[in-house]
Amino acid sequence: MLDIVGPGEVASMLRVHPVTVSRWQRDGVLPPPEAELNRGPVWRRTTITEWAELTGRAVSDASE
Repeated sequence: MLDIVGPGEVASMLRVHPVTVSRWQRDGVLPPPEAELNRGPVWRRTTITEWAELTGRAVSDASE
């Protein structure tokens, strides 16, 4: 099974407000979604993780 995430999960992953994710998608900043469901766009978790690393938006989970 694929690990699929919607805008809310993307916002949580990147520690941004969900409105930010909506704007990024609208403005073409995010990679194209894998699919559009009734509840909105979805991406593979790996797509978002790789995109975040490439664009400097990745969030470290390490607590120091």
